[in-house]
Amino acid sequence: MKKTKKIIFLLTLIFTFNTGIFAYYYPMKSGLISKNFQTIKEEKNIEKNDPVSSKTSINVEKTADILLGYNRKVKVIESIAYIASETSGLRILNVSDSTSPTELGSYIDYDGRAYDVFISESLAYLAYGDEGLKVINISDSTSPTEIGNFDEDGSARSVYVMESYAYVACYDGGLKIINISDPTSPEKVGQFDDYIGYASDVFVSESYAYLIDHSFGLVVIDVSDPTSPEKVGIFNHYGFMYDVFVSGSYAYLAAHSNGLMIIDVSDPTSPFKVGHFDDGGYAHGVYVSGSYAYVADGFDVLEIIDISDPTSPQEVGQYFENNTHAWSVYVSGSYIYLGNSGISFQILHVTEVETAILNVTPENRTIWNADYPHYINWQCLGYIKKVNIELYKDGLYDKTIITDFLNYGSFHWTIRSSIDDSTNYQLKIIDANDSSVFNYSTNFEIFTNTITITTPNNSSSWEANSSHYIYWESTGYTSTVNIELYKDGVFETKIQTEGVNNGSYNWKLPADLNSSKNYQIKITNSTDNSIYGISENFEILALDKPSISGYNPILILTSIFGISVIIGSKRSNNTANKKKKNQ
Repeated sequence: MKKTKKIIFLLTLIFTFNTGIFAYYYPMKSGLISKNFQTIKEEKNIEKNDPVSSKTSINVEKTADILLGYNRKVKVIESIAYIASETSGLRILNVSDSTSPTELGSYIDYDGRAYDVFISESLAYLAYGDEGLKVINISDSTSPTEIGNFDEDGSARSVYVMESYAYVACYDGGLKIINISDPTSPEKVGQFDDYIGYASDVFVSESYAYLIDHSFGLVVIDVSDPTSPEKVGIFNHYGFMYDVFVSGSYAYLAAHSNGLMIIDVSDPTSPFKVGHFDDGGYAHGVYVSGSYAYVADGFDVLEIIDISDPTSPQEVGQYFENNTHAWSVYVSGSYIYLGNSGISFQILHVTEVETAILNVTPENRTIWNADYPHYINWQCLGYIKKVNIELYKDGLYDKTIITDFLNYGSFHWTIRSSIDDSTNYQLKIIDANDSSVFNYSTNFEIFTNTITITTPNNSSSWEANSSHYIYWESTGYTSTVNIELYKDGVFETKIQTEGVNNGSYNWKLPADLNSSKNYQIKITNSTDNSIYGISENFEILALDKPSISGYNPILILTSIFGISVIIGSKRSNNTANKKKKNQ
């Protein structure tokens, strides 16, 4: 019995040990890192440069960029793109080849501006500004033709078609409901203009119209009876709103400087905000596909937001291009179509990729001088917008270098000389929005630049006009040095300029130095005056000066008197001789 228990105990130990090894290596790929594993991982030196990843992100690549004018809204049906352009009406493109779209046809009425387009079978419904609603026959894409028109007060900015009705957001004219059962003769059957300041967009789902208004926010309107639309709910938001997309129980709002807002409309009478994403930019358009919201974000161009949890939207992709201002977005399959308030129409291709951080440098055996700037580099798979960078020493956290740094793949780091010298430093790059995605560099060395003067010191006593060796020690890269003399902390004289840093200098002291015990030597790196060393106070003795205290003052006076008598006698003789000559 005892023997059996021992065997079971040993088997249990072996199983536990093996399980621990399994948990140590494999969760790095799945991202299922327990708290205990994370602690162990960070307390050891990471010698491998393996990625740790736990999420999927979106990779975006541009495939086409076409000059088409001021593009407002885009719809794509079966590889045909219909673009409402504020400057060039309706443009129709074949986008079956995403790298080389070709224009099929166009429609333009120069008396108005096309703000939005909705495609239903062989008809395009255009929200055409002051010209109202236009119905365009697109059965022949090469020759679109206007067949119907409805024009009333207000500027048509957005249109949504459901069954036999077109719902038109008419800016200061509110929401108009148009019967289009006869597309050649559209007729208004209902209107809603309460709680309306400037209606800019409308989306219809089931028996409700979701109207975006610049002044009042989101207005939910019951349109089960198109002839008598009635407000049932409102989400007040002070600030501009431009676009709305409804999916399931949520309305997704492009809220300009407030980014993306997610509103629960499961009870249309009481809509309320459940989620929000704002990372700068100015959200003008939004489109929802699957578990992602695509936001046309002004000069930030495109943000891709994971909305699988509407209460906690997370950015998983972005597309940015200088001088591009995205106004609207439409998604079809794996392609994104951007309408820009500039003059281009862009097609982007998206793919899902596993997120990881790779190739963190410096590499193994790299030596970095603490007093100079160095580049930290890394590469990313997938989308990581910002990173945190941390320093580790001997496998333990040492300090945070920077947080929320835009992910350019490189950071210029100036190491301060206060850091300790060591050969066991590592850098850790972390996704600022998901700490489970990170990677380490291999071990590298950091050392500091120092200059330490060993001679003279506080026991040194040197005489002026004598020669003595100055000795110092240095670390780091200091090729040449300047040597100076200080007295009472004040600069006295230069000793050597840009001399070779060989650790010693034979100095001939000037003869005119005064006696003092408060002299110091300062040695400075010639190319970086922040690197220097100062000696201890030491003594310099002045030269002995001649003294007259040992002479007899009477003898000195007698000598002076005798010289004066001689000089006087010579002057008298010279004067007498001159008189004789003159006689």
